[in-house]
Parts: sequence; structure tokens; C-alpha cells
Amino acid sequence: MEMNRTQIMELLDDLIEECLGRGITGTIAIYGGTAMAYHSPGLRTTQDVDSMFRPYETIRDAAQCVAQCHQVPADWLNMQIHDIMPPVADDDPQVYFDRDGLRVTFASKPYLLAMKAMSDRRSQKDLDDAAELFNLLGLDSWMGIDELVHRYYGRGSAGAQELFFEDIEDRALEMRREASSGRQ
Repeated sequence: MEMNRTQIMELLDDLIEECLGRGITGTIAIYGGTAMAYHSPGLRTTQDVDSMFRPYETIRDAAQCVAQCHQVPADWLNMQIHDIMPPVADDDPQVYFDRDGLRVTFASKPYLLAMKAMSDRRSQKDLDDAAELFNLLGLDSWMGIDELVHRYYGRGSAGAQELFFEDIEDRALEMRREASSGRQ
């Protein structure tokens, strides 16, 4: 089931209310397609919310309750992204909610671009997402991606991925041309 930004934000808002109602304190950090939809609202849809959250069981239970109310899959909020997280934490996550011991954040654009650039999937959707982030960050060369990857993954981590960085730059420039020709 594909969800747009409005649907995702409704689920997250209801999850926050459910957590507050249960007295849950903790963190929910959101990545992937949902973070992309947050940063670029009209860009995409997603099937789930890739996240890291603690405490795991109590937030998972609250998310499953929200799933029942909205008739979405029970794992709409999941931690499948766990294995591909950069070793360095996001130094500027976008705070969505922070009250009563509950904090919800979205990955920053630089962090998200580093993650997309290091993804092994390399789907068209990931390429478009990375190119959109490249443009949102005002980068002008794949070397900017390389710097972000080094910042969050460490020196020497990119290797053969650098070819994908060039693909991201090419797609970003193509998107800029498409946007400018559409305005004329």
C-alpha cells in the first residue's frame, strides 16, 4: 500500500498521540522514503516508515494499535533500516516533535543523501531521491556526495560507490534541466 505525505504524517501524529496517551517516553528517528516525503512533499510515496525507535516493544505496540485504526499493515513503522545505518549519527536531524519525553525526528538532508548514495539497491526511485537531495542541498559536483559519505561512513568507505555518485550528479543535472525547460 503506497502512502503519500499526508497519510504518513497522519499516522505519525496518531502514533505520537498514542504514545503520549500510554505515557511512553523514547525516540523515533525516521529515514528513507518517509524522510524524503518530509523534505520534498510532492516528490514521492512510500509503503512503510523506515525508522529506529526506542523503547522497541512499547512503541511497536503503539504503532500496531495505530495500524489497526487506519487499516494499514502492522509493520508500517519498522526498523528494517537498522543494518544499513551509518556508523556516525546524524548531527542535525529535523525535530518534528519533542515533548513529554517523546522525541520524533526526520533524518537531515545531508544524512539522507549519504544513506541513499551508499544504498546497494540503486533503484530508479533511490537515484531520483538522491538527485533531489543533491539539488536541495545546492551541490554542484559528486565530490559533495563523497564528502557527506566520508562524514557519516568514514574515510575510504565509498570505493566503487563513487560511480553511483556520478550517476546521482548526472540525474540531478538532468532534473534541473527538466525543471528549467518546464518553466519556459
